[in-house]
Amino acid sequence: MPRDSAGLLWEINGTDGDLRVTGPFGHLQFVPLTMSSARGNEKAFQTLTVPSDYQNELPADPMVGNVARTYARMAADLRQGTRTAPSFDDAVALHRVIAAIETAAADGKTLDVGCASA
Repeated sequence: MPRDSAGLLWEINGTDGDLRVTGPFGHLQFVPLTMSSARGNEKAFQTLTVPSDYQNELPADPMVGNVARTYARMAADLRQGTRTAPSFDDAVALHRVIAAIETAAADGKTLDVGCASA
């Protein structure tokens, strides 16, 4: 664990601002997440509040609720012919990225994982 107990730190830096996602440990599907952002000339990150309608009536506990939300998205996709839930192809692409990160860390080289359109 890091010194500050933030087991998960995911930061996205963009031209208009930065987004930071933190959690007590790295399994983001199992833990409550905190999101914060800084835009423009702001020097400090401000905590973002997730709209309550994103949570709907499903369990608030991340471990149970995230599984329930995924199943609800899958059911809606099947009923509506949409594709909002992660698919097997998404999992394959993610595992290719993870494998490339592991290889790059071991070899000290960058790798093209061919996921630009994903």
